[in-house]
Amino acid sequence: MGEIGSDKYVSEIIHTMIYDQSKRVSYNIGNALLFVNQDKMLQEAEKIVSELPDFVNKEGLLNIFNKTADKSRKWLNEDIIPTIMDDTLSLTKRINSVRTLRNYNFKDAVPKLLTILEEENIPVKLKTVIVEAMGWYNYSYERANIIATLGSIIEDEGTAIPLLNEAVKTRNRLISGCNVPITP
Repeated sequence: MGEIGSDKYVSEIIHTMIYDQSKRVSYNIGNALLFVNQDKMLQEAEKIVSELPDFVNKEGLLNIFNKTADKSRKWLNEDIIPTIMDDTLSLTKRINSVRTLRNYNFKDAVPKLLTILEEENIPVKLKTVIVEAMGWYNYSYERANIIATLGSIIEDEGTAIPLLNEAVKTRNRLISGCNVPITP
């Protein structure tokens, strides 16, 4: 549910985190919370926690949700995106930050990455890696926007061949969807 990034699952994710005692589930839910809209998550957490009985440590629970939101925001907005955009850093370091997004599909990263793809001053190699990372957003509710942006890149006659090839592969991967034997 977290990989989709849709706000409609926030309530279920929070309920599961509070009520499911399994360490495995709690760990996975904690990761899922990193990828949803943090303001919506905090708002929903406050609502759900306020409805709990008085003997529950409500402040402690809210502290957990606040730490998760802070961690997510800081990691994306103060580390990953600034590193990608910092042209004083080596291209390798910038690419490594993009690759982080293959495993950590932050909801708020998609619009920023799509904007980066439209910028002229971004190296083709970096854009190519960003396009490849977008292929890992199979479940994202932003999938249609990603596919549309990739279509624009493909249709642009001035697109560099490596970027064009990756845009075609990624677009096809997103259109085909997950769990297709051709796309592992």
